Amino acid sequence: MQSLSVRKAVMLAAATGATTTAWFGPTVGGPKTFQANLAGTGAIDAVVEIHGSLDGSNLGAIVGTISIAGTTTVSGGFALNEPWLYFRAKLVSINGTSASIGVFCGETV
Repeated sequence: MQSLSVRKAVMLAAATGATTTAWFGPTVGGPKTFQANLAGTGAIDAVVEIHGSLDGSNLGAIVGTISIAGTTTVSGGFALNEPWLYFRAKLVSINGTSASIGVFCGETV
């Protein structure tokens, strides 16, 4: 039986304002999971787009959107089984007192 492991990459760390990260990759081209963790004081919300590319230079598609809202801490994410090789995160919006967000990608290697 083949042993599988999961690689986790930080795509965005402690962001507090709208930004787009550099391309992450190349990845192995198989299933991926994306997770956003939002923290702050009181009511908080954020929207993150995950972009996919085959060449790491040009946007191929917006492969998913993570919209999260809650109080103090909240997380959200999605799984993707498409063969994009490069990914980046775009923090579209973030609101709330002291709100900051981290975005991560996990893949089986």
